[in-house]
Amino acid sequence: PRCVSIIVLFISYVSIRKYLKSMSTSLDKKSTPKRQIPKVILWTAPRCVSTAFERAIIEIPNGKIFHEPFSIPYYFGEQRVSTRYANEDSNGSTYESTATELTKPYEDDENIDFVFSKDMAYYITQYKPHYYYSYLLSTILRSNSSSNSSFHHTFLIRRPDKVVASLYKASIDTELTGWDSFDPKEIGFDDLYLIYQRCLQLGYDNLVIIDADDLLKDPKKILKLYCDNVGLKYSDSITTWKPGQVEAFKLWDGWHDAVINSSGFKLRTKEEVERKEKKLKLYQDNV
Repeated sequence: PRCVSIIVLFISYVSIRKYLKSMSTSLDKKSTPKRQIPKVILWTAPRCVSTAFERAIIEIPNGKIFHEPFSIPYYFGEQRVSTRYANEDSNGSTYESTATELTKPYEDDENIDFVFSKDMAYYITQYKPHYYYSYLLSTILRSNSSSNSSFHHTFLIRRPDKVVASLYKASIDTELTGWDSFDPKEIGFDDLYLIYQRCLQLGYDNLVIIDADDLLKDPKKILKLYCDNVGLKYSDSITTWKPGQVEAFKLWDGWHDAVINSSGFKLRTKEEVERKEKKLKLYQDNV
């Protein structure tokens, strides 16, 4: 009987130890919340200086950068909307697979301190069924949720006349971009406004809107305000970079040459601004 009692006590002791260990592990997990990192989407339209903006963000260390990810399913995927590359086989991408890649738990990677994606609004608003972009914003890329997958939605706009003139010129320059026609659906301002409206309807009260002209007038000031608002680490050094190709830019060869060949934002003088305005008006009058 005495041996039996000792065995019972030993078993009880072991059980209690296991319980205490499990409690300790549980408490450790509770006391160490999952790491959170800033996740930001910049919605824009073509020719809004967005690639230069993205190039500056690339200069911030330890970022996971996405360059127009939804352009892949829009132009090349199984659910492609555009007919520009209709003669090319689908690359197998879908809107769902793109969203999944964008919302992976990158906070689990200690080498990644933030996620940033730049995309054209029309890539998703023109996808059928039309409700998809609303679903994407409110469910997958929600920005008013405490979830680690939530994104901060931001917008970069520009004067439409400047956008259309630049887009038209590039769209018919076969030698530069490989395109030979202008498609008004790719202007994208209506689509950008649709996403903005939908964000308001969903109660997002932390939207950030930047005008490209303000960015060009004072890039350091605008980029600092932007980074401070979305939680990115700003330094004046991000407004300059080494000229050269960026791997993600290769898909859109020709469209980003100005940024690739540049070394950063260049402040324009009043005379340069006036000269560009005259050139723009002359171009509009002759197109």
